[in-house]
Amino acid sequence: MTTSRGLIRFNETTSRLSGRPTDTLASPRKKHKSDVVARWGEALNRMLQADEDDNDGLPAMLSAHIEYGGGSNKGAGAPNGLPRHDKTQRGTVAPTGWEATIVEEKPWRAPSANFAYELPGELVLAKEKRANTDYWPAQLLEYVKPRNPKEKPKYRVGFYDGTTKVLEEGMFYATSDDGFRTCTLGRDRFNYELDDERDDPLAADTPSDEEEPVSRASSPIPSALPPPAFEFDLTLSEQFDYIKPVLAAVVEGAYEPAQELHDAFMRGEASRRKVTNTVSLRGSLRHHEVEELGRLVRRWARRQEKRKALPAAEVQLVARGPAIADGGSGVVQHESVSEAEEPPPSSFATTDAGEYVHLQGPSSPRLLDDGADLQRAIAAAALCELSDASARKLKPRPLVESKSNVPYGVAHNTEMNGSTIIGAESSVCSSKDRETAIHHPRTAYADLSDLDKLTYCTDVLLREAVLQLLLWRSRSRTVPELQAPEEERRLHNLALEQAEETYWVHDIIRMKRAAEGSMLPPSPGRKPAATSSSRSLRKGGTRSRPSLR
Repeated sequence: MTTSRGLIRFNETTSRLSGRPTDTLASPRKKHKSDVVARWGEALNRMLQADEDDNDGLPAMLSAHIEYGGGSNKGAGAPNGLPRHDKTQRGTVAPTGWEATIVEEKPWRAPSANFAYELPGELVLAKEKRANTDYWPAQLLEYVKPRNPKEKPKYRVGFYDGTTKVLEEGMFYATSDDGFRTCTLGRDRFNYELDDERDDPLAADTPSDEEEPVSRASSPIPSALPPPAFEFDLTLSEQFDYIKPVLAAVVEGAYEPAQELHDAFMRGEASRRKVTNTVSLRGSLRHHEVEELGRLVRRWARRQEKRKALPAAEVQLVARGPAIADGGSGVVQHESVSEAEEPPPSSFATTDAGEYVHLQGPSSPRLLDDGADLQRAIAAAALCELSDASARKLKPRPLVESKSNVPYGVAHNTEMNGSTIIGAESSVCSSKDRETAIHHPRTAYADLSDLDKLTYCTDVLLREAVLQLLLWRSRSRTVPELQAPEEERRLHNLALEQAEETYWVHDIIRMKRAAEGSMLPPSPGRKPAATSSSRSLRKGGTRSRPSLR
């Protein structure tokens, strides 16, 4: 009754009568044929019931069996209470009950994305609407699966101007498609910023660096996590706040990945020229973004320098006040004048004729010119002594000291009305500071000239600002504070790799021109062929990408 595979040998596929369904007007002969089908079904049911009885009540494999229903025996003999099937108009049996459930258990599966696309980041030329003819540089961001068999597979596409749309696969061309070469490239009124890569000496619309008052409160370090779309949700000025801690460490010479570049600039003119001649990379940053970032760096550096000068002025006021009782300061005390001593002689002397003559005496320290060197000497001496862990009393020193004892950038001792201002000498500084001064140049950012400071901002600070901004935009860096030296070196090396990448929009334009053959100059005496890019100059643009006419 069953085959070697355990299937029912007799079923509706092996025994089927062809012909039209019977009706009440059928002839007796046709009525007799239809009775044969009913009797065959009854015999099959009895055979299955007998087989079940022989197997101790266990039914045989019925996966391939479809039962039949008869007129008088409807519902009888069905195994496990399964309903019978009704006959269709052509004599076949329609699936119902458990067989229909088997058909429904095969769910529809959405097709997968095209394996040839690199998601996200596949470079394409796409159009916004089906009726449009101009294609624009874009990237495939993600695959959108269809929700039912009637829908077509779609992709989320990000255009070069920041807009995103969900498009079908036929509305864009990848670089490997034939339509990538033949499609019409839309005309951007800024020429996709390709002209910004060349220096324009006639461009005079570049805004100058804005001066901000020193009294403005410094921007706090962002405490909250940056938004996911760091580049699109924040302005460039707000993005710059996240990289200020690293720039401050670079200026102080405390950022190890940029230490070599900082020391080379501070070492002298010869090494400074090598730093200036180093090629600067900007990765995916646009030309106007680098220019604006440079203005932010220069403005921040000037403001930082002015704020650092404020404590020095306060120290100068303290040093120019009454003599400090403790000898631990950098200003030697005035000789104490007792009340019994004779007051200082008047600067006006009388002659024999009784006339008063002004005598030129020692200048008072309050009447001296407040020079920059004097302010720096006073501030350095006071701060160096106050920061000393053990406050000690200085021994009397000669008024004229050796020039070799005064470090670079600190003024020599100045004698003013019996007071001597002691510079930050090597004996005051610790041994660790002396060892650091041997390996690193003694020149600091504050010692540079105004021109060298601008050059330092461009050649050192701006380069590091570009690298740090690339890390934030790629979400490789998540905290503005400095990390461990090993982590900072890893991030810096990663930023150098990102800086070598090019702007993806320019890559699409170059590949488009290379496919058209328009990158090579035309041969002499022959007009250049009309390519799709040249034809697109006559086309119109969109609202967000207007064209030139």
